[in-house]
Amino acid sequence: MRDSAEITTKDWQHAWEVVAGHLANKGAFLRAFGSLVTEAKSPEFIEPLDDEVHIEELLAFRGPTVELVRNPVSRFAYTVQTGSEPVLLFVDGESYELDRICLPAVRALCADALENLFDISEPWQTYESRALICRLVQSGALWLTEKED
Repeated sequence: MRDSAEITTKDWQHAWEVVAGHLANKGAFLRAFGSLVTEAKSPEFIEPLDDEVHIEELLAFRGPTVELVRNPVSRFAYTVQTGSEPVLLFVDGESYELDRICLPAVRALCADALENLFDISEPWQTYESRALICRLVQSGALWLTEKED
């Protein structure tokens, strides 16, 4: 019977082959690195929704008593490559490839002092960034909460 805590030669050699493959391809390495550094701190506190989130439903919650905020255990990061390459947003180990027009929205989502997304205009400016917000709510990285007094 195999010891589940043992890292065998076969295990680490396979890992090396995967990593070496990413090192040879900068794009693959960037995605792997971004995914690694944004893995959720406590994934057990991220609860994806079963149903697809639609922008109209989400905006219906907008009001004086409800906020749209980042899940405190979620991790956000992004990178902007040179040239016309898309923006890459990394959230909880997942990568999202977005048109450069979404860069202001991505920066707003990743801001250190992000509060209520309903109060920030950038994420709502393009169809693609609104769709991203819906995907992030569905994934559990963003959530609706009651405003505290």
